Amino acid sequence: METGLAAPTAPTRHPTYYFPDCNVVFMVNNVLYRLSIGTQTGSSDENPIVVPNISTEEFDRFLDYQLRHLVPKSDEKALTSILKVAHFLQYDEPQTMAQTALEALPNFDLVTKLTLGLRTNIVPWVTTAFTKLALLASDRTLSWLEAEQLGFGPYRALMETRWEIVAHRRRLAYSFPEMVVHADDCKDNFDCEWGWRTEWKGKVALYLIQPDTPVLGSQVLTLLETTDMRDVNGACRVKMVNTIRRSGILAYEDSLIEQALATLIPPS
Repeated sequence: METGLAAPTAPTRHPTYYFPDCNVVFMVNNVLYRLSIGTQTGSSDENPIVVPNISTEEFDRFLDYQLRHLVPKSDEKALTSILKVAHFLQYDEPQTMAQTALEALPNFDLVTKLTLGLRTNIVPWVTTAFTKLALLASDRTLSWLEAEQLGFGPYRALMETRWEIVAHRRRLAYSFPEMVVHADDCKDNFDCEWGWRTEWKGKVALYLIQPDTPVLGSQVLTLLETTDMRDVNGACRVKMVNTIRRSGILAYEDSLIEQALATLIPPS
């Protein structure tokens, strides 16, 4: 009885990268490659090593580099292919080459960096890209294509972290910490408190909600620590910085990012 289902087509041999004298057979999208790479032996056309989630075009690019020594230093697509296949095969040298070359590209964007970092377990890429994207909530929206590229889990972690950071920063910007304790050498408590309030609203709040370059809350704390404030007694400022540090309010977003990253990066 006919079922209406087409019979599966037999795999075809790659016209260039099928070497009969070699002992390892890979199958990529129903195309067979017979090579001498890898540590696996004993595979055959009938029992190939299946390479998942990689296209024949990507596998070809990797072999162009590995066997023909073609180095695509400025070709992001080719470098990405080499990185993905080398990670699957656990080849360190091609991974290092591709990673270094990708980092040198001027248009290597954060979403691609995060996605590739997650796929190939490059933890510094994941940490850097996720942190920057989380802090760019107001200026860097994600397209549907980028959301699809990230996948549901990373996209959700990023959006939730962004929302929490934006909400926290708005609360800090508009309800600044009051200066309640002054240093012994403070000559005018009123002017000192007014100066603190003015500096917070005019400078710190802008760093929190409209920064030219997004910074972590801990970096804002460093700016408070090292920047003189008009009409604010220096010792009073130091006291306030120490109070804020102990409260943890400017380190809260650092912890949000760390918690999100812990769900994305597998424990080593």
